[in-house]
Amino acid sequence: MPESNSSIVWGVDSGSYCMSGGMVRALDGLLDISGLKDLFKPGDYVGVKINIGELGNIRYLRPVMVRAIVEKITELKGIPVIMDTVGMIGNTLRGPSDWFYTTSVNGYPGALLGKDILPADGYTGAEDELLPIDGDELGGIEVARGVVEVAAMVVVSHVTGHPFFGLNGALFNKGVGCSSQKGKWRIFDPLKPVVDTARCTNCEDCVALCPTQAITANNGVVKVDHGRCKGCNHYCLGFCAQGALKVNKESYPRFQKRVVEAATAVNVATMGKLFYLNFLLDVGKYPDYYTVNDQSITPDLGILASRDPVAIDQASLDLINKAPGLVFQKSQGYSTLAPDSLKFEEIHGVDTSYPLQYAEDFGLGLRKYHLEMIGG
Repeated sequence: MPESNSSIVWGVDSGSYCMSGGMVRALDGLLDISGLKDLFKPGDYVGVKINIGELGNIRYLRPVMVRAIVEKITELKGIPVIMDTVGMIGNTLRGPSDWFYTTSVNGYPGALLGKDILPADGYTGAEDELLPIDGDELGGIEVARGVVEVAAMVVVSHVTGHPFFGLNGALFNKGVGCSSQKGKWRIFDPLKPVVDTARCTNCEDCVALCPTQAITANNGVVKVDHGRCKGCNHYCLGFCAQGALKVNKESYPRFQKRVVEAATAVNVATMGKLFYLNFLLDVGKYPDYYTVNDQSITPDLGILASRDPVAIDQASLDLINKAPGLVFQKSQGYSTLAPDSLKFEEIHGVDTSYPLQYAEDFGLGLRKYHLEMIGG
């Protein structure tokens, strides 16, 4: 039994099941045991917040898992509303113009899911509601209108690493994924890249790829205009073969705080009626909205469920750190392969515990948890 000062996290592993079972059947059992039925009343609209992934990325959450969640909510007499938000930058692949195209290519049509998927912040990414919040950084955040309008929400996260936040899980999906485009801009604003002139070869690839035209090159000197930069780092850092664009690590804590503070606004929007599912399958270095397809860093570790976002993320991080790394993955250094290693800290150089502690101090949940694994 969980202690009074800890939260319960339910889980199923990803091992072999009998022919009548499998991961979808295991997910169904997990939803029954972990108390999804207590989240909402019959007739309530229940948001199912997913991440549809990015064009070109094949390691995102399998749509069949989303279908199972939708069917369970329907079985419990709720009305599921599947949603994601559009990307940070309007003319990138995850921007408004390509959002529906991406849902189709990545296998999320309504015919498969049993329900159409909707952009929670509207077709332009501008439909939101500014909610005031306490904290060191934001003071308020623009929450997607669709999140505000549902009676309860299931936050469905494909767990990966994140180069600036640490763990891409429930807290990140809740804080960033439930914010409108304007909200995302404010969350990411501290992450302004700078040019390492010693590494820069003046290829100007970053100039051509920057979606806000914040990077320029004059007389062979590449510069970043921080007034135009949105902090997205999707193209400049990711496509620089020389590693000449970097974000000052001193800005990481500010970004981490903003994610956590934005997550508290979702509590306000839903009056705390939130349920979390973390899928520890295809655990890579980068989130689904990156266009990379790096190999998984660990074996598949299963699915977790909880009403506490801090506890479920802490449990996810602990399981990943305890697991043996996969020998064919391309992460830096052999130490990331070892069991009981701080994998995302070694890969990205980011403090993974800082946002979890800030979230606990902020009252979002508890880092101490009791993990209850159910049989498969």
